[in-house]
Amino acid sequence: MSHETTISETDDIGMVCVKPSVGKYSIPSTSSFINCLAEFDNEPEAQQFSHDWSEASGSKERRKQIMGLHAVKHPDYARLDGTMLDEYIDYYLENFKNLKEQ
Repeated sequence: MSHETTISETDDIGMVCVKPSVGKYSIPSTSSFINCLAEFDNEPEAQQFSHDWSEASGSKERRKQIMGLHAVKHPDYARLDGTMLDEYIDYYLENFKNLKEQ
């Protein structure tokens, strides 16, 4: 299981957004804030993504695969990619490694 958690919230147009709930990417007052990793039409899909994402916290490759699969299935709903996705994954991966070493 992950040290990182995500939450899902339904926005004002009915989309469910998965976003980080801990760490620097979850703080709205920072330039690193991510308000949505990926969007979904319904809560069960968002919960499954959140679970899979959490389970993959120790694997950069698996996380990229999860996000890539989401982008292929729902190209209009993918919200994080490129450099920002890499930086996000690296940040939580480093925290995961640090926790395992303690």
